[in-house]
Amino acid sequence: MNQSFSQKLKGFLKSWEMVLICILVAEFVIFGAANDKFLRPAMLFNSMNDFMSICIISLFVTFVMITGGIDIQAGSIVGLTSIIIGVTWQDFGFNIWAAAGFALLIAVICGALSGFFVAYCGVQAMVVTLGGSFLYSGIALLVSNMASTESYQGISGFPDNFKILSKYKLFGLIPSQLLIFIVLVIIAYLLLQNTEEESSWLVSISRQLSIQESTADWSS
Repeated sequence: MNQSFSQKLKGFLKSWEMVLICILVAEFVIFGAANDKFLRPAMLFNSMNDFMSICIISLFVTFVMITGGIDIQAGSIVGLTSIIIGVTWQDFGFNIWAAAGFALLIAVICGALSGFFVAYCGVQAMVVTLGGSFLYSGIALLVSNMASTESYQGISGFPDNFKILSKYKLFGLIPSQLLIFIVLVIIAYLLLQNTEEESSWLVSISRQLSIQESTADWSS
């Protein structure tokens, strides 16, 4: 049953999301009062770089969780793709953008493989992604052993046209990571708004339970 805007707004004001927003605002007020530098725009935008990568990763992991699944292999895939970019560029002579594209392809294959086992083989997402996290971490370790650079030194010296992805700032203030995140949020929003089973946007311990809860909620 469709709700009016006023009903949706009233429900949001009573939701846990509103509580989190109030807590966030309170943090800004408290820390801003303690140190006036905290509220400077440059300081706020620069601090976003510390967690923006996590925001980007968690954005699409949310797709899994709202349908009753779980994905604990995302960090391992990020580590694997990162070392693939460095090794293929430094030791295999790939163009940096070709290396990034190849790493992206590997990430898609890893995700598709896990998705296949969950969707078509009926294996629990917890089991699949837990095994995937160990598998992809192990592969990342094997790939890192191919590097000519010692692991404690890390791979550096990337081309400037690649580093601009992390160093560019719109108007000299807004970091590129935030811009990328905003674009991805819009894409995620459009995907969710065009999902036929909107009533299944629930968080449950299993996909079946999520479907049952959404069906009950929809029928009521």
